[in-house]
Amino acid sequence: MGRLSQLFGLKKSTGPSTGAIPTTDQELALAAEPWQGNLPCVHGNKDGCDYHNPRRHSVFFDPLLFPASEKFKPSGNHRNDTPPVPLNNVPGGGRPSITSSLPRSLDSGCLSLLPRVHKSVPYSLGFYHLHHMTSSLPSASDSDVNLTLNNITCTASTGSNPRLFWTVRPILSGGTTPSILLQYNLSFSVEADLGTWSPSATSHGRAISKVGLIGSGYKEFTPCLHTKVSFRSHKGEGKHHVRTAAVSFSRKVNGAETKEEWSSDSSSEIKPMGCTKCFTDAYLDFEMLGPNVSTGGVVLITVTVNKDLGSGDHPSDQKWLAAIGAADLQRDVTDLGRIRRCFAETDGMGTTESQGQAQEEDVSAMTMTETTVVAA
Repeated sequence: MGRLSQLFGLKKSTGPSTGAIPTTDQELALAAEPWQGNLPCVHGNKDGCDYHNPRRHSVFFDPLLFPASEKFKPSGNHRNDTPPVPLNNVPGGGRPSITSSLPRSLDSGCLSLLPRVHKSVPYSLGFYHLHHMTSSLPSASDSDVNLTLNNITCTASTGSNPRLFWTVRPILSGGTTPSILLQYNLSFSVEADLGTWSPSATSHGRAISKVGLIGSGYKEFTPCLHTKVSFRSHKGEGKHHVRTAAVSFSRKVNGAETKEEWSSDSSSEIKPMGCTKCFTDAYLDFEMLGPNVSTGGVVLITVTVNKDLGSGDHPSDQKWLAAIGAADLQRDVTDLGRIRRCFAETDGMGTTESQGQAQEEDVSAMTMTETTVVAA
């Protein structure tokens, strides 16, 4: 490989890798001139999500902002089956950009990246993105804050048959020291084709069933470095004039794994996942689609991941360090579900009374999940 590199003039990447992150008592030496960073969805010169670069124009891209170990590739996530989202988040029709005065050195920790929730979702959020969001808050207007948040909001789809549709959006929590909260919504559908089966033609003495494996591109979701969801198989069945569907999956929390199954004819609720080593909560949602579709067995699977990434003031913020795997925290169980309630409040959903009830349900469900997993 070395001889081939010399022959074709290839050079080994000199981008930053994991380095020592300074402590909070070490002041960051700001750059003399602001520098431009990549949008979280940009991994090539004509890359970006449907929200930021729907027509795939040439965009700014600096490969040196990625660690040497990061195997970035253009996402190719633009889809032609639906109209692109217009670029309307910049006044005057300009293009969004990320600027920073943080040090670009390896040891500053400012180029550290949040681990991906799914391998095919090209979203690379660095600490300098967080600092970009919060550094101008004291003097920024509401429109400026919304514009800054929109620079981090991405939406697109990846893969095919089925597509994985994904959206990532941040909000700022209230309080004297706002925290940056991040929400991922990832969804895809699976179908166990029952052929010409129809409810009217199916008798009690005849049943049709089909089991399928879930493709490798959709099996593994990693809400954080301490939790994992693995989808295994799905099943469609028609009998007793009723069509049902089921999905088998497993989840791992702190190294302990449990196997579970969701079924459309069961009223059992899928418990949420709350990590106690970082500020991450995850939720699974299953919905059977198209009750009048004769083929049957179509299930929409949605994985929602909520994260609290800290204030964005310093790369040694304990919440950020826990999110990137550089530190373990002992999160209080009463905090589980808080991030989802913050997003619900931002979206104008629920009253104070209903949010209080949701808090009790979240803490109870996640605590039960943690106890069950540890005991498994």
